[in-house]
Amino acid sequence: MLKNFLEALEITGAAKKLKRVILTAGAKQYGVHLGQPKNPMEESDPWIDGPGRPPNFYYRQQNKIKRESQKCVVGLGGHLPKRCYWRR
Repeated sequence: MLKNFLEALEITGAAKKLKRVILTAGAKQYGVHLGQPKNPMEESDPWIDGPGRPPNFYYRQQNKIKRESQKCVVGLGGHLPKRCYWRR
């Protein structure tokens, strides 16, 4: 969906008017779906990816926005909570 949206912006010329794109991510950004995460979870935490890890939807979106932003003048914004606590 994000890919189609960004392509539509290019086709219509609206991409030239963009100032920023903001993605909202949830707790899976921090790997809570993979087991007990570290506490507190912080925006500066490294991505949980690599061999043996399932692909993360949020990481793919962020990579796509980063690639697209390099083509034109688009600010990359990502709205993620500064701290996130997860209790079981």
